[in-house]
Amino acid sequence: LKRFSRLLERYRQEKELRELSQKLMELSNFQREITGKPDSASQKEISSQIDSIAKGLERYREFEGIDEKKLDELKEKLISALQSSNSALDKMRKGGNFRKDQGKTSLRLSDASKTAEELYNSLMENRTREVVSSLNEISDASAFINQRLAENPNERNIESSKMAVKDFEEKLRELSNKNVFVSPNLSKTAREIYQNLNRAQEELARGNGEKAQEALNEAREGLVKLSLMTSSSAQACQNSGGSGMEGYLRQL
Repeated sequence: LKRFSRLLERYRQEKELRELSQKLMELSNFQREITGKPDSASQKEISSQIDSIAKGLERYREFEGIDEKKLDELKEKLISALQSSNSALDKMRKGGNFRKDQGKTSLRLSDASKTAEELYNSLMENRTREVVSSLNEISDASAFINQRLAENPNERNIESSKMAVKDFEEKLRELSNKNVFVSPNLSKTAREIYQNLNRAQEELARGNGEKAQEALNEAREGLVKLSLMTSSSAQACQNSGGSGMEGYLRQL
């Protein structure tokens, strides 16, 4: 439940960013509809919504994987749109020519919508890249450790392998909270490998070579399994993007 709570929060962030682009485009279309009309109430509402969205952007900095430069760019465009909208409203009240400022507001909101879409795409790309890259690294490292243990299963290599697998377990647990297709079984498999390596080390210390080899064989089988599982999971995450929750919920 804790894992899914975290995954759903990441999905909420992704969904909110995706909907922001649509909201800005709708606001741009609304501005275009009233362009040339002395509708001060509607113009005031547009200014109010732009101001609210611009002020709310700061909390997006907390989203893991956010492109802060792109976020700053979006904020600048919204401030520019707000200035045009307020100028149109001011001229409307004073009886001036407000049409040009309304047109600028619509165009700037449309441009901001495109930037918001780019922000969403970069967030999804960054989140996907992080998870997929980490999974592929663990897959390659697992295969390498297995080969090293096959060639030279001494106590030193077993100890270093234990430490590496311990890191795998922690990393995989973290990744399982970031993409729904990173199964908790991956960290469980890493933990089992660690336990078998530890058992092999203990049996070697006791001088029981047969039992040590048995534990080592089980650990190596686990490493092969982990390498395949993480590679497969990386492909699923690549296909799902971001938290993977949208694709998962569609399947449900």
